[in-house]
Amino acid sequence: MDQRTPAAGAKTMIAPCKITAAAELLDLKIFSKSPSEWRIGNKGSLSLDLNKDCFYDHEHSKGGGVFDLIQHLGRASNAQEAAQFLEDNGLIENKRCALPKSKKPLREHIYVDGSGKNVRKSVKYTDGSWKQFRWTEESWKPGVKGVPNPPYGLYRLLNDPEDYLCFIFEGEKDVERAWKFGLSATCNSGGANNWKTEQSEWLKDRKICIVPDNDEAGKKHAKSVEHSLKKLEIDCFILWEYTSDLPEKGDFSDWMDLNNNDYEGFLSLAEQAAKRPAKSATQFLNKFNILDAAALASMQLPPLKFLCDKILPSTGLAMLAGPPKAGKSWQVLCMAKDMLKAGKPVFYIAAEDNNRRLQERINSVFITPPEGLICHAGLSQDEAIPRGKNALVYLQEIATKYLPSCIIIDTVECVLNPSQNSKNYDVSVTEYAALRKLAAEEQIAMLVVHHTKKKTEVSQSPLEQILGSTGITATVETILVMENVIGKKDRKLHVTGKDVEQNEFYLAWNGAGYDFCEDAEVAGLGSVQLEVYELIKQYPRCSQGKLVKMIGKDQGQISKILYALQDKDLIMKLEQGYVAK
Repeated sequence: MDQRTPAAGAKTMIAPCKITAAAELLDLKIFSKSPSEWRIGNKGSLSLDLNKDCFYDHEHSKGGGVFDLIQHLGRASNAQEAAQFLEDNGLIENKRCALPKSKKPLREHIYVDGSGKNVRKSVKYTDGSWKQFRWTEESWKPGVKGVPNPPYGLYRLLNDPEDYLCFIFEGEKDVERAWKFGLSATCNSGGANNWKTEQSEWLKDRKICIVPDNDEAGKKHAKSVEHSLKKLEIDCFILWEYTSDLPEKGDFSDWMDLNNNDYEGFLSLAEQAAKRPAKSATQFLNKFNILDAAALASMQLPPLKFLCDKILPSTGLAMLAGPPKAGKSWQVLCMAKDMLKAGKPVFYIAAEDNNRRLQERINSVFITPPEGLICHAGLSQDEAIPRGKNALVYLQEIATKYLPSCIIIDTVECVLNPSQNSKNYDVSVTEYAALRKLAAEEQIAMLVVHHTKKKTEVSQSPLEQILGSTGITATVETILVMENVIGKKDRKLHVTGKDVEQNEFYLAWNGAGYDFCEDAEVAGLGSVQLEVYELIKQYPRCSQGKLVKMIGKDQGQISKILYALQDKDLIMKLEQGYVAK
């Protein structure tokens, strides 16, 4: 038989509905549409032939008509159930799938609401098929579209003590068998894979044992129920253990038959399973704020803030590294100066300075004693700066007592574990991680001063120049690397990090610290060149003669400087003077 044509079993029944209507009912994802074909799925692996009114699954090489599609997608086990599914959802009329005269009801199960009133019933027939009915206050009518869907035996369940272990079975037959032994039990209508969220809602504050049938459908159903319950944080577990005594497709009733109705033995299995940490994984995950992409996209997150523009975020672990005598301590004090101007207090740990040396440096950087700067000069203290775990306590107390926006540690080796070799920083990665964690918890910046290697190759990137393993640079969130400029006191500053743009700036030495300069060409100017450049910026269309008068240099000198500034592409000459670019 051509698998792209409707199955023979379906031909014996009146054509139920268009296959496109069934696809829409099943909420299938449409990949593409044409007048003759629909493609279903992320890559269109399943197609609907609109001319033949059939489907074909290209991935699994299966096809057929409407009934076959419903069975293929797991919503029915045979053509009769597929027809019932379509009838229940209003796509076909009852007369189109009238039951054969020989078919007789075998048993029925009535579903009630929380007050015990009839809602729906499931009827099993002698040929193995099922049919759903709704209660109309007078009689039972076929179809349950739009009808409430409570768990089976809801009224009885609500009257069971909440501390009873509640069993969820796959079918009503097993539930009624459990009731005979006084067990609290329920199931859903429609068999496997039809458990709904509204049924889970009734089971809050109860401990649930899910009892699967011993087949693939049963296992899938148990997992589906478990997932639904755990979404509502309901304590539950699946009783896999009892299936070892069951034949293929066996259920709870089969287990009771095989074990002479030993319900106490069954309870013992369930109680033993309940003691294991079945929810441990979920409980562990619940500690974290895990989000899907849609939830993350909808969050209103605060913008990233900086303590020092473009180089130092307001929260996290940052590192300033540089060669010996590069002026790292001067630079962190200049950065502290910028923070203090913005009203951000700073705690400065100068581990390698005494009070006198620290005083001289602060007096050079600040015209007046700065407010908001707290200092700890390590070499002038009777007590050494604590290291390792004690250092974390020390830093935690600093954050609590002084409420700084930034803690500067100069140098970071002063808080590392003293048992570590100062030449081998690989083992200190975990301590860097601890500093980062502390910065995040306190919502402050932690700026540590570190060293670069004594010998570096020209080809090495700034990150490769940092002393220690790559594990350190991977742990630190923002990295600043100072680099000497040959023949000058000026420095290059390389910036990289998780939240900052990779960039390169210049630090111009002013005799008492560094001036932060974004333009490399400007940073490399001499003092007179810089003065001329600043005047042209301040007075656009300024003439050469006017510059001579304002600066007090001869015309020849000013002319050379103007040519140099034009050569650096910093200014341009107009008819009426010079302007900065």
